[in-house]
Amino acid sequence: MLAAMNTTSSNARAALTLLAVTAALLVAACGGAPAACSPIPFPAEVEDQQAAAREALTFEPVPPCSVRSDLAVVRVLKGITAARPPEPRISYIVERRGERAFTLSATRAELPFRAIPRNTEHLRAGAGKVTAAGFAGTASGGDEIAYLRWRIDGVTYELAATLQPWLRPADLQTIAVALIDRSGLASPRP
Repeated sequence: MLAAMNTTSSNARAALTLLAVTAALLVAACGGAPAACSPIPFPAEVEDQQAAAREALTFEPVPPCSVRSDLAVVRVLKGITAARPPEPRISYIVERRGERAFTLSATRAELPFRAIPRNTEHLRAGAGKVTAAGFAGTASGGDEIAYLRWRIDGVTYELAATLQPWLRPADLQTIAVALIDRSGLASPRP
């Protein structure tokens, strides 16, 4: 009986060791836990652009974030949508070492999602009850593009990028999910 218990104990230890090694390999292969989406830095002159663009808004936009540390917001634009009625829009232009990474825009206008361009596929990302919908693929000009749009708390967000080897559709999905999560922190202006 003692020999049987030692064999069972030995088998259990071997199984636990195999399980631990497998878990360690999976974590290593998958890169561990997903990285947090950190705020992207703004140079002082861009902070001024953001302040000017926010003056026309009736909401607090969620600024861009990224899992990469080499991105910067290089410009903040204020504009008006072509929607009826026209609404103010804020757009954050994000670059990596002088190369465009993505643009994040926000407006109160409801911008319906109609169709995806030819040669692209549907792209989705979601957090909680909010789903970002869009597309990724090759545009008519030959560039690889990706686009996601979602609406939360009466604000429409658009995330658009020309894809690069260092910026893939999965990266935009990660950013969209983080922004959706962060938008719970944003509140309407009084």
